[in-house]
Parts: sequence; C-alpha cells; structure tokens
Amino acid sequence: MAKTSLTVQENEDLFREWEETCRRWMLLAQEQSAAELLEIVRGRVTAAAMEELRKLGPLEAAGCKEHLVQILAYWDWADAQEIWQQSSEESKLLDLVVRVEDDRAYVLLPLHQSLLSQGPDSDNGRYVWVHDEEWAQRRFLNPDLAPAEFGLCGQWPGRSKFVSISTVPSTKKKDLIAALGLGGYDTFDQGGKPLYAVECDPELLGARVVPRVPLLYLLRDDTNTAGAAAGPRWRSAKNFLEGTVPGFTSGLRAEVVVDTFQIPAKTTQELEEAGVVCRLLE
Repeated sequence: MAKTSLTVQENEDLFREWEETCRRWMLLAQEQSAAELLEIVRGRVTAAAMEELRKLGPLEAAGCKEHLVQILAYWDWADAQEIWQQSSEESKLLDLVVRVEDDRAYVLLPLHQSLLSQGPDSDNGRYVWVHDEEWAQRRFLNPDLAPAEFGLCGQWPGRSKFVSISTVPSTKKKDLIAALGLGGYDTFDQGGKPLYAVECDPELLGARVVPRVPLLYLLRDDTNTAGAAAGPRWRSAKNFLEGTVPGFTSGLRAEVVVDTFQIPAKTTQELEEAGVVCRLLE
C-alpha cells in the first residue's frame, strides 16, 4: 500500500509548502551554528538515527548545516501534513537510516513516516526501473551471458538502487522516462537506443526488499581538500527529484531506495514466476 503518484495540483501545493518550510529553516540557520542545529535535530530523530547520521562524518562542521536544515524542515513539513500514523511524541521521531557507499550517501525514511503512507488500500504498485540493452540481457533475458549476474535486481550486491512505484504498466519509452524524471540524463534518455523496463511485484518479493524514502541523496565533495572538519564532506544531489517533495520524482511518481537483491532463477520464466518482468519499451 503506497501513494504512488501526485497530481500536478497536489505537487504544486505540497512543493510550495515544502519550499517555504525549507526557506524558513535556512533563515533560522544563519543565526545558529551547526552544533546548535544538531541539538534541535536530536529532538526530532530517534537515538538510533543520531548514530546513523554520524556515518556522514562530524555533523558539527559548518558544511553540514544544509543537511541538518533539510532534516528539520522535513519534520516540520511532515507534521503540517499530518503524516504521522500515531500521535505520540515518540512516533514522531524520524527513524532515519544512512547508507554510505563510496562516493555517495543516502539518508532514508521509513515509508510510514512519508507521504507514500497516505495511499489507498487499492493502490498496490510495482517497483519499476530501467536498464539499457546490455544489462537487460545479462540480468533478465539471457542467462547464458553472465550466469552469476542473472536475476540481479538493482546495481551490485551491497549497493542501493532508486526505484519508482507505479500502478501503470510500462510500455512506451518516452512516457516512462518522463514519469521517472529521467529526461535529459544521458544514461537513460538516449534517443533511438533500446531501453528496457524492469517491474517487480512487491508481494511476491516479500522480505527481500525493504523500501525506504530518500530524504537526502549526497555525493562526496572532492573540492573539500582541507578535511571534513573544515567544510562539507558531502553535497546534495537532487538528480531526478527536482521540483517535488521527498518521496517523488520530477515526473510525480513515487520514488524509493532499495538494497540490490538477486532472484535465484535460471530462466526468464523463473524470474517472472518470482514476480520480476523485463520488457523492451516501445
């Protein structure tokens, strides 16, 4: 169960409120140190989440203020949207998980603390992402090409993967590129080159996949030559999340992050029986 899309009007209203909340916190942050902001964050997240955030490095550094502001703004925005499924103060503490993977990092929310939790019971979407010809063949269509990779869903073992949640079957390349917010990204939007959609049924996947909502997507800041304590270690990367609220693409489809997983299959038919389908887009 998840809210899998936003209407244009819904997005305009939600994004306006989100931007206003972010601006308000940015103004407040000008008068406070990162250490002072960190103390406020401590009252908005679980104790376990505070330990998770330490994976990003010294949060007291001035360069971390932008990320702390984003967390504080999200809490206020979520509270205004009445996202919380329970009214207790403890249930309103953000249960953040941080994944650091070489040159990138993800700060993730559980679905129940996001707008995605407000979907109707009937809105049972499928996980959707895209691959080029080479990866589609190696992982889903031709088990003889790379037997060890066949059935691998995502990037590589131990790596995170952005996937969308959709209730609409994917058939046309241009429509799916727009829906997933991939327009203008050379990796996917390559004109006449083949593009494949991979769709997974969450109910059949079961416990293999635990989706989380990206609150922050960060890339390592190689310009910081003075060390982490003197400046930012990470910079925000909006990518295909521009112009909308956390949990959705610029194409207004729900977007989550999952761990790469592998289906123990030897044929395409076995993959399909396990709930994974790969098809060439028109």
